[in-house]
Amino acid sequence: MNPLSAFFHMLAGIFSGTGERPSPSDIVPISSIRYDRDTGILQVDLNHLNIPLVERPRVIAPQIPNTNSMDPAYDWGHTVVYLKGATEADHALLLDWLAGQPPRHRGNIMVGGGPGTGYYVTHRVVKVGYDKQGRYWRLKGDNSAVADRKILRDADMLWVGAVIIY
Repeated sequence: MNPLSAFFHMLAGIFSGTGERPSPSDIVPISSIRYDRDTGILQVDLNHLNIPLVERPRVIAPQIPNTNSMDPAYDWGHTVVYLKGATEADHALLLDWLAGQPPRHRGNIMVGGGPGTGYYVTHRVVKVGYDKQGRYWRLKGDNSAVADRKILRDADMLWVGAVIIY
């Protein structure tokens, strides 16, 4: 076991008595992350994700606005790298993959909403469910006591957070 893995294994032992909360799915495998000591460049290879996409995903990396809704996960000035399927079919694969994760890994941070909903939101997935209209997504800000009032449909789920840069 390498020193970094040993450190995280030790931390897991220290915090073993804490409660489990939904955490993001492992979208970017560790094998897709490279750091070059000589140049100081950190590279993330989006050609080899855990999501079985056909094409390389679309990427945006906006700076987070000052809303406080996702404190302490991220706040104003942080940058989050978001992914979206390059095609409608790939985006459907991405959402199917996320919805198919076990409940403990449904805590992905997503951008949802858009013109059809009247708002945009960047919150954590707290529930994926099904009703007569199909699949729905329930989101919640980490700094909020309750889930968002509006439920979102697949068509409303725009981007999934993959990397947070503090």
